Amino acid sequence: MEGVESEIGVRIKALRKSNGISRRSFAMMVGLSASCLDEVEDGSRTISVATLARIAQGLGVLPGDLIGGS
Repeated sequence: MEGVESEIGVRIKALRKSNGISRRSFAMMVGLSASCLDEVEDGSRTISVATLARIAQGLGVLPGDLIGGS
């Protein structure tokens, strides 16, 4: 899927990997299933603002950082 979801997924995956966190561990940390996180990272799932906020908190960034804000 192209667009915002893909861009967000790429940012999430890059930050998760740069922090050395496995997909499974990170999914549990933010209250998602591993398969859901897979879909978020590959851009095939749209997530709520609340989920975006939980993911951002888990990565130590602001939600705007994940959607391309500064």
